[in-house]
Formats: sequence, structure tokens, C-alpha cells
Amino acid sequence: MVKQACPWVIAHRGVPHEAPENTLVSFEWAIQQGANWIELDIHQTADEQLVVIHDETVDRTTNGTGAVRDKTLHELQVLDAGSWMDARFQNERIPTLADVLALTEGRAGVVIEVKAGSSRYPGIEQRLVQMLQRARRLDDTVVISADREAIVTIRQLDSRVATLSFHEKLLSPETWSPPVTREGNSSRYTHFLFGDVVAIDERSIKRAHDAGIGVLTSVAFEKVVTADLVVRLVRAGVDGVFTNRPAALKEMLRS
Repeated sequence: MVKQACPWVIAHRGVPHEAPENTLVSFEWAIQQGANWIELDIHQTADEQLVVIHDETVDRTTNGTGAVRDKTLHELQVLDAGSWMDARFQNERIPTLADVLALTEGRAGVVIEVKAGSSRYPGIEQRLVQMLQRARRLDDTVVISADREAIVTIRQLDSRVATLSFHEKLLSPETWSPPVTREGNSSRYTHFLFGDVVAIDERSIKRAHDAGIGVLTSVAFEKVVTADLVVRLVRAGVDGVFTNRPAALKEMLRS
């Protein structure tokens, strides 16, 4: 079980300003910089393998073209997923989810964003849940998605999987689903809400915590992240913060 400090430093796609996003080198560098959680995105291949890449196509982050779901795992893993950023990364490949689970085991938790559920990738929820069960990663994984049905399906498959649906808003308790807490879990909750960094306050987070629900937020796309902002989030009691710069966030948390 991964011991977690609060708030979690969640490395958004690794360290995307320093290494190609959603690659093993990016995740490794994030862990070395003090991230205790890694955020990644998954899609499903033509031969029903779960791979880590943000977009539904390979065009932006590899030297290939076309939709992930139209390619086999082998076809994806011969692509260069690093040179688009810098020639130093020319040997980087699109990792599988299994690769990332192996890299992070005992070192960092994982926040897995399901970019689309069974409406686009038939059976992806079941494959994901089975992989987490086999890898014994239920205690340090949170599955998130903007696909409401994908989250519902995952909760039905195994209520122990911690989840977050972007359709459920921190400041709108009427949208919250009934939470299920579990003792001894490193993530403390099986249910999370996402709160806009501007709107988060101590009162709203306390209301969520009192209901047995954790709260995550993000500074990944903020132009300026100040120490004052980080202090406010800590005082409010947020459970985790997504960041593109884990070393900088870690340093602010120490001060």
C-alpha cells in the first residue's frame, strides 16, 4: 500500500513540460520529482488492449496517423512517441496500462482517465477493472471520466474502485452519488468530486468530507501558481492537486 501525504501531488500526464506526456520517462521523472500520484489517459486498441495516450488519434504525439481504436497494439508500439518533443526521446513508445502499473507499483498511486467508455470502446470498463483487480491496485487507484456511463459501469463492476465523474460538481450536492467508504484504503474514499480551483473553499470541502467524499482539484492549466494559492488549497482541505509541474508544487507544499 502506498503511503500518501495530503494533499496528493498528482502529476498530470507526468511532466509534460520536460518529457513527452503519457510516456514512461515522463512518469518516471514525475515520481523522481516527488509526485505521489500519476495521472494518465487510456484508450483501447483494435485488439482490445488498454494503452496510455491522451488523444483518440496518434497524430499529435507520435509520428503516425489515425485512430487508436483502429490500430493493434503492435501497430501502436512501433510508433515514435517522443521525437515530436525532442530528439532525445526518440525511443519512447506508447505504453500499455500494464506498463504504467508496473512502473508505479509501490511508488505512486495512479489516476486513470477513461477518455471514452463502451460506446466507443466496447468492454473497456470490464477490462480496466479486471486489470486493477489482478494487479491488486484497488487501494491506490482513482478512475475518472467525463463519460458518465463509464463511471456508472465501473462502480457496478466493483464498488471498491475509487471513481470521479466530471458530471458531479463539488458545489452541487444534488448531483452527488451515494458514496461508499472503505477502511484502510490509502485513498480514504471510493468516491471523489472535482472542484474548480477558483471556487474551492473550506466549507464546500468539509461538506463533501462529511458525506464521505474526497475532493480533487487542478492547477495544471493555471498560468501562474502561487504559494498563496497552494496554501489556500491546503487550508481548505483538498485531497489532491493535478499539476504539470510536480517539483514546483512539492516545493510550495514544503514551504
